[in-house]
Amino acid sequence: MSPDQLEILLRLWGAAYGEHRPREWDEPSSPGGMSPLARAAEFAPGRKVRRLDAAYRRACRAVRGGRPEWASDPVRFTETRVAGSRAPTGGARSVLNPEASRVEAAVLRLQRVDDTLGQIVRAEYCRRGGQGDKARAFEMGRGQFREAVAEGRGWLRRELAS
Repeated sequence: MSPDQLEILLRLWGAAYGEHRPREWDEPSSPGGMSPLARAAEFAPGRKVRRLDAAYRRACRAVRGGRPEWASDPVRFTETRVAGSRAPTGGARSVLNPEASRVEAAVLRLQRVDDTLGQIVRAEYCRRGGQGDKARAFEMGRGQFREAVAEGRGWLRRELAS
């Protein structure tokens, strides 16, 4: 297995087993980079857009409904449960690439041999952030972290080639 093939496999493994961006990050940004209040003001140029805080809204609802203030903040929701099923956990992946599973098994074997080295390889390919941040998490310098990643990559290359 060439180093390039190993790198592709490790990136595939990182995408399958690593951290994923929250869905709200994938939403398109507002047009023109304007805030929702600024966009609302465009639709009603003569009216002043007021921002009402939650305490004020609760007090108004309490007065109108005759309920105490603490009991007048309704939460609207939609039912998401289905009878007889469980919602999947956030970290669970329903479909995994068999190659990614093979790399995961090899990394777990590496962690049994050298836990720190396995954790360093996992951090490099499965976590977001720069190498400097990851190195600080292991209390080592960036160069030392790179050497450890290279050592772990070599161990995985031998393990996956067999």
